[in-house]
Amino acid sequence: MSPWKSHLLNAKLGPLCQLVIQLAGEASMLYWKAKPEDLQFKIWDCWAAIYEQADFTQNHSHYPADLSCVVYLEAQPGCAPIVFDNQTRYDPTPGSIVMFPGNLNHLVPKTEGKRTIIAINLHKAFSRLASYELEAVSGVKTLRASPSTQIGQKRFFLPMLRSLCL
Repeated sequence: MSPWKSHLLNAKLGPLCQLVIQLAGEASMLYWKAKPEDLQFKIWDCWAAIYEQADFTQNHSHYPADLSCVVYLEAQPGCAPIVFDNQTRYDPTPGSIVMFPGNLNHLVPKTEGKRTIIAINLHKAFSRLASYELEAVSGVKTLRASPSTQIGQKRFFLPMLRSLCL
């Protein structure tokens, strides 16, 4: 396995990292209804791994990452799938990218065929943040935003914002 911060050590990973950031932005518009100017992603971790015969990973998540993805560079016939929550499986194909919430548990059973991957963890980076207010509507708390307040990408706000925006 390569170092966790391989994206900072190898400039050749730059184009792949930019593609993954673009895909994360598209996913956030689709699933979180986020506007691209308000929410962006930063790569936090990026590493490569080669799974050979009998290699596996135990059930784990990538928390506190907001999104994680696996890029399959090589996936020989018979290589193990990635299994989410012990029920949903994806059988890899070379060149495919699988993106999922960072807190989703997953595992890779023992493999028969070789698979070479790059794994990437992403965190939300708020470029604009409104002042959020909690209000009670029919007994349910909702968030209402006013897009006037600029906070930028200050790291100490992110743990609180993750809990508000997931």
